[in-house]
This record gives sequence, C-alpha cells and structure tokens, in this order.
Amino acid sequence: MLGAEQGVQPRDHGVDKGAELVLSWARVIYRYRALRRLKSCSWLPASVFVTVLQPVEDGGLIVGRNAGSTASPGR
Repeated sequence: MLGAEQGVQPRDHGVDKGAELVLSWARVIYRYRALRRLKSCSWLPASVFVTVLQPVEDGGLIVGRNAGSTASPGR
C-alpha cells in the first residue's frame, strides 16, 4: 500500500503583499484521487506530483505534499 499523500487547496488568497493564505488538507492514498476530494476545485488535472505549487485557470493554487511514510511509488 502506498503511504498517505495529501492535496491542498487555498480557500482564500489575495495578491496584496502580506495577504493571508488559508489552506485545507485532504488526506488520500493515491495522488490521482487527491483532487477529487477538494470539492471546490473547478479544474482537475490527472495527477499532481509532490512538492509542486501549480497555479490553475481560476486563479487558485494546487499544492502537492508527500507523507513522511511514503518511501517510493509502489511501496
């Protein structure tokens, strides 16, 4: 079984310097399922790799983060 991976979606972010960024995490086993659990995402890529910060079409951000228990794919 793969270690847990998590996806995050900013709930509110601004472009002003010093604006607060609020994040919520969804715990998932497989990264391709991660974004389906973030219900307010309007754009869903096939997968998101860990340690990535990716802007999306509606101005949001998608962040991937690997769990500490994940050694490598397939384990």
